[in-house]
Amino acid sequence: MDHVSSQAALAIPGHHPGSSLLNFRDLGWDHTFTDDQVWTRCQAAGLILITANRNMDGPDSLEATLRRQNQSDSLPVYTISNAKWFLLDDDYARRVADRHLDDLYKIKQYLGAGRLYVP
Repeated sequence: MDHVSSQAALAIPGHHPGSSLLNFRDLGWDHTFTDDQVWTRCQAAGLILITANRNMDGPDSLEATLRRQNQSDSLPVYTISNAKWFLLDDDYARRVADRHLDDLYKIKQYLGAGRLYVP
């Protein structure tokens, strides 16, 4: 199964624009957590999950978790369409970061959206 954690997912505090990015090591999270565990922990900690994960490969997959547990006050998952470009192309990474910062300032209007996609 392809877990969120295997795709270098990051999280950022959802209600504090301008806060730093946190990775699994920063959070003390295990890289074997299921997508369900990662999403649940992000929601409990008020963290926005940033990932390229789109799978629905089982009941604990990120998409299945969103369909089952997302509520009107849930923070969205920020889904990057091309993780390779994000890691290798500075210009693309800058555009994604700019878009994400813009979204953070109006995060309350995205509560319950499930996912925000970045092309």
